[in-house]
Formats: sequence, C-alpha cells, structure tokens
Amino acid sequence: MNLWISILLGLVRLALTGLSGWLVAHHVITQSQTSELVYGVTIALISVGWTIWTKYHDRLKLLTALTLPPGSTVDQVKQIVSAGNAPAASTPNSVPPTAAILLLAVALGASALGLSACASVPPRQAAIVSVQAVEKALDTAQTAERQVCFVNPSTESGPHCTNPIAATVGLTDARHQQIAAALRDAFLTQAKVVDALALWAPGQPAPTSLATLTTQVQSALTVAQALVPQGQGATILADIQAVITAAQKIAAAVNGGN
Repeated sequence: MNLWISILLGLVRLALTGLSGWLVAHHVITQSQTSELVYGVTIALISVGWTIWTKYHDRLKLLTALTLPPGSTVDQVKQIVSAGNAPAASTPNSVPPTAAILLLAVALGASALGLSACASVPPRQAAIVSVQAVEKALDTAQTAERQVCFVNPSTESGPHCTNPIAATVGLTDARHQQIAAALRDAFLTQAKVVDALALWAPGQPAPTSLATLTTQVQSALTVAQALVPQGQGATILADIQAVITAAQKIAAAVNGGN
C-alpha cells in the first residue's frame, strides 16, 4: 500500500478512536460498539474517496482526449495525465479544453502525435463532448431514482426501497434493483467509451463499448416505462431517456466521421 495512504488511514483511525472515546464517555454508544464505528466509518470514507478519485481521473482523461488528434492511444492519454499536462478538471463543458499543444509535444514528441497548430477532428471531438453529457445524464437519472426509492438517498443504499413514495409510482424493489444495476453498469461502460474514443478515428467502426452502453441504458428505460407515467415516475423515465438521447449523439458523431 502507498505510504501516504497508510499514513492517512492511520490518522483517520486515530481521529475516529478519539471520537468513539468521547461518544462512550457521553453515553452515546457503548464500549463494544467502538470497533464497529471505527470500521464502518473508515470503509465509508475509503469508498467515497475512491469514487471521487476515479471520477476526477476519468474527467482528466476525457478532457485530454479532446485535445489529441485521431489515432492517439490510451497510453498517450494516460501519459499526459500522469505528467500533469491535462486540462483543468474544472473546465466547463461549454468550453473547449485548452491543454497546450506545446505541452503535449514536450510530453510525447510532436512527431509521435503528428500534431499541427490546427489539429482538430470535429466528429471525434463531438463524440467525446457527448460522453460528458452521458455522464451528467447518468448521474441525474441515478439521483432521481434514488430520491424516489430511499428516504435518505445520500446515506441509504441496498435492494429495498424505504420511501413510501416508491410504491405510489410503481417502483418496486425488483424494478429498483434492475434500474440501479443497469445505470451502475452504464457508468462503468461510459468510462470504457472514453478510452475507446481516444483510439478511434474517422473511418473506423464505432467502439463496441458504445453499443454496450446503449443496451444497458435501454434496459433501464424498459423497466422505467412500467412506472406510473406522472410525477416522479415520469421524472425517472425522462432522465433515463435523456441518457439514451446523449448516447445517440455519440453514435451520430462517430457515424458522421465515417
């Protein structure tokens, strides 16, 4: 394990141990519950931290891919990110990322990338921008479904819906599980689409991961269509449909480059 991660986890455990001692002293928890508290909170923090770190690096890779010419490899994208030459993760979706061409040339060698001052491939760039829209739409759809399923969506999870509203819109436990699984799989596939587009160039077949992404979201849409088509049921359906629409824009951009 990385030394800094070990130190960080040690500090977290130390802080939690102190907190649990205070809670025991004030009779909030019992002595026997301290280990469970420390373990549970540590695992939760690791999970949240890993999710944030993964999303951050996926965004850096996506923005970096926007600056590269067709035929570039995943290794080249990763090398630029590792060298610290990726565009800022805070770059707005409406603004083209501005990783300097000179920085890319220094990192990889201009001849290896075949860079020119005007290197630009609209179909490929349009596809990658649409991937950003897919990621945002997936997050919106997942949030909408969780808000209907759980009383406290920020802290609750699992196969059983606790929110009484779920029953009123037809969101059974089975449908919740199917929609949640499909959207979770789509999130993972979306990252693969980013990597695939870093390699794709006009004239090449569409990445297979794109078809997989569409199939997974369509699966969630099919289940959502059984919900009550009003109120929050309609919101879930519309949000999942927005993911389909965004994925179709990726396909249109890719097919437009062939």
